[in-house]
This record gives sequence, C-alpha cells and structure tokens, in this order.
Amino acid sequence: MKLRYLLIHLRSRIGGVCINPFNSNEIFICTGYADGVLRSGWSPNWAHINPLTTAGIFRSRDYGETWEDISLGFIEHFEKGGWCREMAINPLNPDEICTATTNGIFMTHNATSTNVNWRKAFNGMAGNHDFRGIIYKPNDSNTIYASGTNIYRSINGGTTWDQITGNNFRLNLESMPDSFRVIRINITVTPAAPERLYAYIEGTKTDKNKTTEGGIIALFRNEKWEILETRWPSGLTYFDETWVAIAASPVDSNTLYYGNTRVLGSENIAKTPFGLCSPYNGNGFHADVHDLKFEPNVPNPKLFCGNHGGVSVKSFPNPGNAGWEYKNEGLEVSTLWGFDDSELDPRKAIVATQDNGTIVYYDTLGCNWHYIRGGDGYTARFDDHNPNIAYYSTGDKSLYRFDFSTFKSTNETGLIPKEPTHKKDRVITVKTFPIYSSPGDGDLVFGFTELFRKKINFPDYRMPSDSVWEIISDLRKWEHQGWRRQIIEIGTSKSNPDIMYVVTAGQNNPAGSDWQLKSALYKTRDINSPVMSDGKKFIQLYYPGQLFDDDTLAIITGIAVDPKNADRVWISYTGLPGRFKVWRSENGGQTWLDADPGGVFKNNPVNAIAYIENSSDRLIIGTDRGLFTRDRFSLWEQIENFPGVRVTEININYGLNKIRVATFGRGLWESFLKEN
Repeated sequence: MKLRYLLIHLRSRIGGVCINPFNSNEIFICTGYADGVLRSGWSPNWAHINPLTTAGIFRSRDYGETWEDISLGFIEHFEKGGWCREMAINPLNPDEICTATTNGIFMTHNATSTNVNWRKAFNGMAGNHDFRGIIYKPNDSNTIYASGTNIYRSINGGTTWDQITGNNFRLNLESMPDSFRVIRINITVTPAAPERLYAYIEGTKTDKNKTTEGGIIALFRNEKWEILETRWPSGLTYFDETWVAIAASPVDSNTLYYGNTRVLGSENIAKTPFGLCSPYNGNGFHADVHDLKFEPNVPNPKLFCGNHGGVSVKSFPNPGNAGWEYKNEGLEVSTLWGFDDSELDPRKAIVATQDNGTIVYYDTLGCNWHYIRGGDGYTARFDDHNPNIAYYSTGDKSLYRFDFSTFKSTNETGLIPKEPTHKKDRVITVKTFPIYSSPGDGDLVFGFTELFRKKINFPDYRMPSDSVWEIISDLRKWEHQGWRRQIIEIGTSKSNPDIMYVVTAGQNNPAGSDWQLKSALYKTRDINSPVMSDGKKFIQLYYPGQLFDDDTLAIITGIAVDPKNADRVWISYTGLPGRFKVWRSENGGQTWLDADPGGVFKNNPVNAIAYIENSSDRLIIGTDRGLFTRDRFSLWEQIENFPGVRVTEININYGLNKIRVATFGRGLWESFLKEN
C-alpha cells in the first residue's frame, strides 16, 4: 500500500509528494503535470498530451484514505494555469514545506495546522519563474537548493535566495561549450556527503542549423562546480526536457545515476565514466525515465525508477543493464488514449495505452487480458455489428484490424484511402480517430480528413485502396487543407440516423507560435445521399467560442446527441476559457445555450461527454478532475468514488447496463447504470 501512494504521481496529475518525517500517516501532494513543458498547447484527444494544470495542494492525515485541500495562498496564483514539479519537507520541522512550480517557489510554515497558508518565497531571476527541483541540504535545514533554468540557494530557510552559477562558481550557464542552451535543470543531494550538490542540466546545442538535445551532469562542492559528464544522443539513448531524473546513493556519494530514455550511472564518479545501466525496454525495465529514487535507511539500497511503463527497481550488485525488476502490480497508473467494448458480446473489449501497447479483454486462453501489440496504442474501436472485429492504431497513418476469432491482427495501413483532392497521397490520419457503424446496413464509417465508408470489410493487401473505400463527406469544400480537417468526433441520433454531426480538431499552440487551429462543427441531414460536385452535403455550424481569438481558443472535444431528438445537441470543450466548457442547442445547432452557467468547469477542461438513453437528460462528462453528471432537474455534481484524474473516453454499454470510463493516469473504470 505504501508503495502505491508514494509512486502514484508518476502517471496521474500529481507533481510531487512528501511525508511528515515524524508521522508517516500525514502525506502532502502538489498537483499538475510535473514533467509538462510550458510550450505545450491544447487540443482534443488525438494523442497530444494537454497541460494538466494544478488543482492545488492537498493533505491526507490517514495514509491516503481521505484528502483535504490546503491551497490557501497558493491556488490564487494559477488562475491561468500552471503546474507543480516537486515538493520538499524540512526533515526537522514538518510544518515547513517548499513547492517548486512553473510560477516560482512557494512555502508554508504551518503545514500540519488546521488552516495552512502558503506564500511565494522566490520568483526566480531574470524572468525565469519555471522551477523543476527543490531540496533541503542534509544536516542543515536552513539551506535549500532550487533549480529551473538556473540553480539557486537559500541559507536562511527560504527568506532570500542567491544564484550559485556564474564565473565565480566555475559554471557560467550563459557561456557553455558547444553553445549549449539550458532548458531545464534538476538537482539532488546525498546524506553520505552533505556538502555536495549534483545537477542534471538538460539543453541543446546547434551546429549547422541542426539542434540536438543533450545532458550535462555536474557536481558542486567547495563552492565550485565540476562537470562530470556531457552526453549527446546515440542509438536508443536520447534526451528530452521531461526526462531529467537524477539520484545519488545515500550510502556512497560517488555513486550517481541519471535518466533519459534509459538509466546511466557511475559507481565511482571520480574514476569510472558514466555508462548504460538499463536496457531500453524489457528485462524488468521500460524506456523514458521520469524519476529516480534510492531506497532510504538500508545498507544496500535499491534504485527505484519511475518510467513510461510504471516502476522498475534495480538491485545491487548488478553491473550494466542487469538487475531490473518490474514493480507495477496494483499501481493502477495506465494512461489510456482509446477504449471500446462490444454490446453484442460482453466478454470483449479493447484498450489502447500510452507506451504499454494495445490490449484486448477476452475470457479465453486461461486469462482475461491479452497484449496484441506493444509500444503505443491510440485508436480502439469495435465493429458494432461484428463483435469479432476491432480496429486500432499505433501512431499517425496507422490502421490495424484485430479478429477475436483467430486472435490475429491485420495491418491495413497500406490501404488507407487517398486524399480525395488530388488522389496522390494517402489521407492524413491522426493517432486517434472515430469509427462509426451505420445502424441500418452496418457499414463502417471512418473519420479521417473526410468520412470514408469501408466497402470491403476484409480486403486483400494487394487491392487498390480506391476499391476499399467510398468517400461520403465533402468537408474539403469548406476547408481545402487536409491537415486542418482531422475528424475527431461523430454524433448521431437513433431517432434519425440520417442526421450526422462532425467535429474537426482544433489546436491551441503556445503563445508566440505561428498558427492556431480552430475547431469546426459540421452537419448533414442526409448522410446517405451522394456527394455532389455542386452544392454542399455538409454545412458548417456556428458554435459558441468560434470567434474567441486569444491564446487559449475554444476547442471542441466531444458531442452528444439526444437519441430521441437529433436537434438536441451538447458539445464540450477543453482549455482554459471559463465561458466555453459545455453548451447545448435545442434546434440542431442554430442557436446555443450555456449548459454550465454557474461556471462549475471554469478552470476544469472537459474532454468527453455522453448522453444516457431513456433518462431525464442525464449527461456524464469527463474532465481533467474526474467525472461529473446532471439531468434536467439537477445541477452539475462530481461523481463520488471516481478518481480526480483526466478522463479520455466515456462508453455506455447498454447490453451490460454499464458505464465504462478510460482515464489518462488511472486505467479503466466501470459502474452499473442507475435508474433516473
């Protein structure tokens, strides 16, 4: 149980964790996507990881069973977003906690009291407010180190701060070899040598217009820095600003490890160069290292690694890549992009996960869950009329068909249709795309840059793609550039399946980017009519926020249609604009009403929306902070017993009478539908 609570932040939106050193039942967490980048923008669920903004700082006094918000004086600084990266608690005074954030260093001096108050202790220098590391010096709780794009020290408990880089310290970050430009710095210490500070400096060099990311490992002692290692990518070992984990052994100050896609280290930094200490994948290890921590208070500590696959642990002595073991059982940290289940066969489901492959659920071969492909998984959709067939993708321009009857996958990537404008290149398909089964004839319709009906369900790979597909939309008449009309949602009503709504993706790039891509909303009243050369089969609908034109944009993420009335429509939005989260139309999109007039979701992006049949307008929406619901007689309320984590998919399975929800950080959840 303790391992789960200490490591859950690796995949959820928790940035840092610290524990009262005198009372292990008291745990503190700070929230937000710790390894996110400030340049990250917003988009719908098409395999772009949106910022997971902070919801504040929380405390548990019963070992994680219940939590209370202790964000007074903190959350007010994050109205426009931001997140936490790390926490540190004073080992001699548990009332004192420091938090490193994208908006400076915050501190409290009454963390264990009833009413906790925070203040901004340090805002950085030269406009550098983005911090990554925060740590107390061993055996001197008045000395605190912090790092972001520079390295700082306070010797008076956080009252004042000074920069400890520059020519006087023999580490001038403004004038590095190879024109090295610092992006992010992480730091660590060891009780085995309290006077030492270690730094992992991630950045780039540019040579002949080619930019390469690399890392520098440095040691600070006797008020001087010494560069121990400079490394650039090679093979499967490469760098990224989200992978800046570093750890020094608590029993041997010369043993130091750091991570990028893999773990590198030295057991004697004075004599032995850093070498590879993990495989890329397999043998108990998964690539992409976010955190490294040594086991405390033991004579031969193990090394814990938080990575894209969960947690791996290295035992010593084990030279080189050996000695790793997975420790993922019970962590519940899967990040899901796509999910679907079959109403015709309740034994079957398919799940697409970040980094951990595509998985199917089927009670056969002596177990329930089966990997069908490794790496990344994105789209996951059933053929609603054939429970033996599901489709999935592993990246852009990717399409696979899985057959439950044979337990085999067929690669149909080479059969992706041609772009209808010029019939030369294959259409652009993003990682996650919708698939719709026509209620009448059962034909499958795929949402790529246009809607394509699959005319041959089991094509031979030698067939020309034109013989496999029929285009049934004409969105290109509204938007000629294919990359601008990536379909991400399809909405229909059982009462009139000829009426169809289509949403194309929007994308808000960071401030200063060259372009922002707005969402688009389309509608047709006869999806089965032919596409004519003159006229337009689809019309473009105005939606609330379409004219909203600042850095955040109003980006549509979901659409829900009343199954008994195709003119009653709800749409949801991601991003930070408080006015645009959930809206509804009673007349097919001609006019719109705010479905969240009270601003419940003002600072909570909405990622998915579903309407429950035969209900009094019961809606379920998935946000960055869990599930919410309402009907025509009630206000929005959060669904209890569901984690406050980002939701990516909501699926209502009426055959099972269940609602199933995919999350980006806590796996897959289900509940029985309730009468309402």
